[in-house]
Amino acid sequence: MKALTIHQPFAWAIFNAGKNIENRNWRPPQELIGQRIAVHVSQPQRWPNHEEWERISVVICARQRGLCLDDFPDPTMMERGSVIGTIEIGAVTDTQEFGVASWWYDDASRYAWWIRKPRTLEVPIQCRGNQGLWRLPAEVEAEMRGQI
Repeated sequence: MKALTIHQPFAWAIFNAGKNIENRNWRPPQELIGQRIAVHVSQPQRWPNHEEWERISVVICARQRGLCLDDFPDPTMMERGSVIGTIEIGAVTDTQEFGVASWWYDDASRYAWWIRKPRTLEVPIQCRGNQGLWRLPAEVEAEMRGQI
């Protein structure tokens, strides 16, 4: 199974706050549209100086789904360095050709990957990630499939 590494708190938001777009500067392979991929959470912080901004942005969006600040975990306690679930890539929008209306759209990225049907693993699986789309190690995939 292919995997995509996503930074926190954005990975949390996919499974808990209705984040339905993943912003990338590259298009996924066409054969992955409509397919499930694993979501891996990166180990390091992407913007250590902007963690509070990220937290606030996710909280605002989470409130749109009826969540409140108390429902939002402390970012320092969020899972890292693990596979936490799977998503289906529903479609990809070229943002230079079409406008995108979503809380989750980032105008600095060229492609909006529309996310569908997120499924959270019962137990996160520790795993080293990679950039881009990458193949899960066989033992991680086997353990993950036992949970979904």
